[in-house]
Amino acid sequence: MLRQSVAFHTLTLSYYIREFGIVRGFARFMADRMQHYLPAKGSIRTVRSPRDGDIYIRARTTDLAVFIQTFFHADADLTQLPQYPALKARYDDMRAHGKLPVIIDGGGNIGTVSVMLAQIFPEAHVVTIEPDAGNFDLACRNTARLPNVEVRRSALWSSSAIMRFATTPETNADAISLTPATDAKEADQANVVAATTIDDIMSEFATGELLLLKIDIEGAETEAIAPDAKWVKNTPVCIIEPHDWMIAGHASLRKLLSVPCFRDGDILIRGENLVFFPAT
Repeated sequence: MLRQSVAFHTLTLSYYIREFGIVRGFARFMADRMQHYLPAKGSIRTVRSPRDGDIYIRARTTDLAVFIQTFFHADADLTQLPQYPALKARYDDMRAHGKLPVIIDGGGNIGTVSVMLAQIFPEAHVVTIEPDAGNFDLACRNTARLPNVEVRRSALWSSSAIMRFATTPETNADAISLTPATDAKEADQANVVAATTIDDIMSEFATGELLLLKIDIEGAETEAIAPDAKWVKNTPVCIIEPHDWMIAGHASLRKLLSVPCFRDGDILIRGENLVFFPAT
C-alpha cells in the first residue's frame, strides 16, 4: 500500500512538473496537497489548474483526485489526439451554419470536465448534469465564470423519472448509484432527484446539435444510452467511463456499440475513459 501511494504521488508530481516546470511544479504540488490534507474534512479550498484558473474542492475528499484526473492526467482533453482536427472542424461548421454546438456532461461531479470543455469550445453550450447536492453546488461555483455552462441538478436516465441516488462516506459523492423512486413521498427527500434524457435536453435547443457527450454515471450508461434515440443521428463524439468492473454481465456499452457509426469508428483509451469518434 505504501509503495502504491508513493508511486501515485511521484507520478502526479511528474505531471505538475511537466505543466509548471521543476520549481513551480513542486511548489504547486505541495500547495495543493496542503489545501487537501490540512483543513478539516469538507472545508472548501481552491487549487490552481494549469490553464483554467482556480477550482474549488472539498478538503480530504475525492475532489482533489477528480481535479488531477481532469487537468493533469487530461482524461477528457481531446486536443492532442489525431482525431481532434476533425472534431474542431465540425464545431466550426456547426457555427458557420447557424447551429448551436451542445456538449452534455453527464455525471459532472464538481464541474472540472465542464470547465475544460467550455474553454476548448467557447461557443458551445455545455449542460452539466449532476444529481448530488454537494457536487452540484461546487460545480456551480467552478463554472460561474463561464457563461456557456449551465449546471442542472438532475440525472441522466432512460425516461423523465424520479430517481433515488445513494452514496457512501467512502466515495464522498464521487460514485453515485441510481434507482427509480417507487414512493411519491420520496420526492421531498434529499437523496431524490428528477431524471432527464439526452433527447429531452436536446429538445430545448431549437438550433442545437450534439457535438460531444461525456458520460460518467456509475453504471447507468445502459439506461441513458438508447440506440434509437434522436441524439444518435447527431453522431457526437462520446467520452464514456464504462463500469462493467462494478457489475458483472452489465455490458454497459452494448447499446452504443449496436449503432454502426460508433462500432465502426475510432475507439481510444484515455485513462479511465473510452473515447468514441464515430465513423462518418
